[in-house]
Amino acid sequence: MVATGLADQTLDVAVFSLSLMGLNYQDYLREAYRVLRHGGWLKVVEPATRWKDGNLEELLSAMTSCGFSIVGRPSCNDRFIYLDAIKS
Repeated sequence: MVATGLADQTLDVAVFSLSLMGLNYQDYLREAYRVLRHGGWLKVVEPATRWKDGNLEELLSAMTSCGFSIVGRPSCNDRFIYLDAIKS
């Protein structure tokens, strides 16, 4: 279980940078959803190597399953993937 100690719906923006590399990354996504206000933004920057070969679709699916709407298309370069999502 992942808990920030923040009250529900207290943030306008949450940033994950190099923080979704563990097997329990969905717990982090659920916690971000809990602490973000309606319409709040989730910004994700993760290593491209972690989410290549179909794993990116897994991450996008997990984000939408947690209640986020993906905004735009993922931006990728040889090192990082950049994602924006909004709490629906």
